[in-house]
Amino acid sequence: MFGKKGRRSAAIQTLIGSNTHIDGDVRFEGGFHIDGTVNGSIVGGKDSEACLSISEHGRVQGNVNVP
Repeated sequence: MFGKKGRRSAAIQTLIGSNTHIDGDVRFEGGFHIDGTVNGSIVGGKDSEACLSISEHGRVQGNVNVP
């Protein structure tokens, strides 16, 4: 289901810190890293550079749609 497909990671342009909690949907372009909590959907841009990473402490409760 989840795995590496030989993609290179995009530079992180957006960071949700470990003490940050977001209620609502997030749309992003480029690289996005989550150390905190997001309660809502996450949607990456349709470009091939959209990349999401979630740390072992990060949490997402919602749908994730990233190319």
